[in-house]
Amino acid sequence: MKPLTAKVTTATSQRNRVIRAAIYVRISQDRTGAGLGVERQEEDCRALCASHGWQVVHVYVDNDVSAYSRKPRPQWQQMLADIHAGRIDAIVCWHVDRLTRSPRELEDVIDLHDSLGVELATATGEIDLSTPTGRMIARTLGAAARHEAEHKAERQARERRQQAQAGKPHSSGTRGYGYADDKVTVVDAEADAPPGSGTSGPRRTGPGPISEAAGPAWSGTKGCLVPAGSGSGDRRYGATRT
Repeated sequence: MKPLTAKVTTATSQRNRVIRAAIYVRISQDRTGAGLGVERQEEDCRALCASHGWQVVHVYVDNDVSAYSRKPRPQWQQMLADIHAGRIDAIVCWHVDRLTRSPRELEDVIDLHDSLGVELATATGEIDLSTPTGRMIARTLGAAARHEAEHKAERQARERRQQAQAGKPHSSGTRGYGYADDKVTVVDAEADAPPGSGTSGPRRTGPGPISEAAGPAWSGTKGCLVPAGSGSGDRRYGATRT
């Protein structure tokens, strides 16, 4: 009877074990910098953890960070490191596409379940990685997230090409140096050019501190020339570099 007692004791301890949950929240673009998108995600994820009786040990926030561009996601990497260090038992996110838009990375999450028993839970639906059906659902959602990211990139590239053909500036991003925030109006103080310079577009010469379009001012004792196009944000459709 001892083996049976041991099995019952183990099962009971597993049920009574406190699950240490990591909440991962992410949004690709936070134009205002207020972090409201990730705040909403965290609120829903905390509610899910409370319903499961899980203890939230840390919230990992990658705000204004894309999961598609392949750029480093600092908090994603930190969460993975903490999982391998044995500090986390479950990953909680709002939706699979907040976690990753890469099927390859999703397979890594499934591997974490297989090797370390890490659970995955989303605020928008139940995903059980311990079952074939749960894995299929996760992979389907991951594939759909990847498709949406690629389709969006395709639409944006086409829109940018159309704007360039019409001679319009980029609709997003930092203004070009020498232009106002509308990216059309020239700022005279930045666009001053020496007579007979032979160049066109906003540029600035002369010594002393110069304010950039974004970021702190920089200074120097020598004159400088920011050529049109490369530094001013100027864009010309079909033009070739010289």
